[in-house]
Amino acid sequence: SGMRDLILDGSDWSGIEAMNAAGQVFGSSGTATGASRLFFWSESGGMRDLGSYYFTFHAMNNAGQVVGAAAIPN
Repeated sequence: SGMRDLILDGSDWSGIEAMNAAGQVFGSSGTATGASRLFFWSESGGMRDLGSYYFTFHAMNNAGQVVGAAAIPN
């Protein structure tokens, strides 16, 4: 419990899209040059880098399933 620093290595910023009742967090982290990556954090699994995508977030349920639209950059 308590405050967590949720930012991927090499990033300058992070933003949270959602946090569910289980305390799981989905968000993005990036650099000042515009490179960004998605992440998922949970108490049991820690920080997981989900990769770099163009993503529009819609929702996350209490099982940690995220719904949205994504495209892989060229």
